[in-house]
Amino acid sequence: MKGVLYKGTLFAGWGVLGMFDTKSKSMSATLADLKGISHFEGISEAEQSWFLDHAELITLAVGEHLFDTGDATNHMYLMLSGKVQVILDYQGTMLPVATHERGQISGLLPYSNLKTAPGYGEALEESRVLRLHKEHFLELERMSPALVQRLVDLMKTRVREQEKRAQQRDKLEALGKLSAGLAHELNNPASAIKRMAAELGKELVNYPASLSELLASGAKPEDMQEVEALVKVLHEREPEALDTLARSEREDELMDWMDDHDVEDGFDLAPIFQEAGMTLDDLEAFGSGMDEGVRTALLKVMACQLQMQCMVADIDEAGGRISELVGSVKTYSHMDRANDRQKLNLPEGLNSTLVMLTHKLKRKNIKLKVSYDPDLGTVMGFPGELNQVWTNLIDNAVDAMEDDGMLQVRGYNSGDYVRVDIEDSGHGIPQDVLPNIFDPFFTTKDVGAGSGIGLDVVSRIVKMHQGTIEVDSKPGKTVFCVCLPKV
Repeated sequence: MKGVLYKGTLFAGWGVLGMFDTKSKSMSATLADLKGISHFEGISEAEQSWFLDHAELITLAVGEHLFDTGDATNHMYLMLSGKVQVILDYQGTMLPVATHERGQISGLLPYSNLKTAPGYGEALEESRVLRLHKEHFLELERMSPALVQRLVDLMKTRVREQEKRAQQRDKLEALGKLSAGLAHELNNPASAIKRMAAELGKELVNYPASLSELLASGAKPEDMQEVEALVKVLHEREPEALDTLARSEREDELMDWMDDHDVEDGFDLAPIFQEAGMTLDDLEAFGSGMDEGVRTALLKVMACQLQMQCMVADIDEAGGRISELVGSVKTYSHMDRANDRQKLNLPEGLNSTLVMLTHKLKRKNIKLKVSYDPDLGTVMGFPGELNQVWTNLIDNAVDAMEDDGMLQVRGYNSGDYVRVDIEDSGHGIPQDVLPNIFDPFFTTKDVGAGSGIGLDVVSRIVKMHQGTIEVDSKPGKTVFCVCLPKV
């Protein structure tokens, strides 16, 4: 099966087959047991016999554990028959990651640095396993260089495959986080649209009753023209910046005026008029000289109209927010672009990434400060790859900060390069590990919280774009600086 790296340690095929001295042992295996196993094809009988003489044969009953979490791994294992399933504890969830069958080699391979088992192995069938202690590896290299070379090639292949799988898992995890955040961001405006649509429906039902009351009051067409004129004025008027207390005082003034002028339902009308920007002067000028009954009917019709306009504006704003989010998704995923190298405006990709990660910023109440030079310039690159760079760097920055932190994203015109700085106010990266942060599978996060490939991927993507990436860190200030050549 495929292997992975666990906290920088190679697990060849997740073959973390640790110490199991308590398992039952038979006397020996024979050359016939190795027949048909590809790793031993073309290997002389003398070399095969040496292997059999130095390896131990053990048998496992169904359900018996071959190793347990934390066991030391001092052996290489060759499955002769049966099946052993490897189970790994990943973020509190036990996941089957490999099933070893006849002919598969796992455990500690020559030149591997596997130390302990991160999970357990359970026999699914009665199984026979050959194990070779690492103390024989040097002699094995002298006795059978061809077999050792095959084992090394096997390890290299697994390293490549496990890196690819780890990258895929990292992308899927990032996609899951982005999807959850996007769903949350879309839910707010979608809920607002649903709520406002329901309220608008109620107002539409009530509107004919207001019109009937207006007709019954004896209002003339020119009276309705006063309503239209005031509504137009309110719509075009620049909104006032009032605090909560000022709004409350304005509302009380309007309500008191309507009470003094025998306007029914002033308690319900005052909040609507205040929200629309109506002042006491507007009310006093409206309908002067009118019959009180006509003025009351006109104010109710106007309130209904203002309320519906406000709801339509809220629906439009929420719909615009959804369109903005969808646009950010299109920009982030470059779904409307070709997948080849192209001229890119970096702020576009950075801003779409920030939108996709808004939920994470909100959850920790992270303050965001964004600034770009007006003449930033463009770069040649693959939009999806560069968005992966921004996602990893910003996501790591947010993870490094406590609540109420500060994230700063800056774009500079730096001669022949476009420079992007991503700065966080987190705890910083220890100086002793700083030189290793771009190494594959190196992580300072807790077990299961990080794959250790994010910054390795970032580094390789930046180099692929002929750029550079540097980091400077101290407590309270960590800055990742990415420079990409202009076009």
